[in-house]
Amino acid sequence: MTRLILLVAGIAALAIACAPSAPAKPTPTVPLSQAKLAGTPALAFDKRQVDLGIVAQDQQTTQTFLAINLGGGPLKVGTVSVKAEQGCDVAEAFTKGTDDLKSEEAGLVFVKFGPHQKLGAHRLNVSVASNDATTPVANLSVSFTVAESAARSQAGPRLRADKDIIDIGTVPNDWPFYEEFTLRNEGDAPLNLTGKLEARVEEGC
Repeated sequence: MTRLILLVAGIAALAIACAPSAPAKPTPTVPLSQAKLAGTPALAFDKRQVDLGIVAQDQQTTQTFLAINLGGGPLKVGTVSVKAEQGCDVAEAFTKGTDDLKSEEAGLVFVKFGPHQKLGAHRLNVSVASNDATTPVANLSVSFTVAESAARSQAGPRLRADKDIIDIGTVPNDWPFYEEFTLRNEGDAPLNLTGKLEARVEEGC
């Protein structure tokens, strides 16, 4: 099975899905001016909550969160744990580049889950520990609804993404957004990607 990584980065207005939901809270607890003046770390994320909509039961997904140090001191991200608050999915979490983040630097937190054991609504709570004294443990959430997998023909190349929609709710218009998509060839013949990768704004500006 061929596995490719597609990266999408930009401001929140370029998110694949921008339907409004509950307001996100991307900013840290302590005002940024105070955190920078005090030389203390302040952990923030590009998104706090994600709704992936309908996913197939056999779908494997890796959800990405961008961890940003908006304070003035070095930030160290520690243990990341995942708990199923609804549903019974088993998920694993790992990080990249989060050991020692200087002011305004960023690292990545990944949550990997699927295939899914049961149909219906699921919600994962992701707890991220850090040396941010005001919020030593930050909480993120990933929601989705699992449906039966459709029958798939294996004849020829078959492109499949690990997620089709990402709803991150309401965020400031200048807030950063980062996401990775995993593309798989689930067919029985080689898959060639052609053309140029494009990000298109379908609503908003």
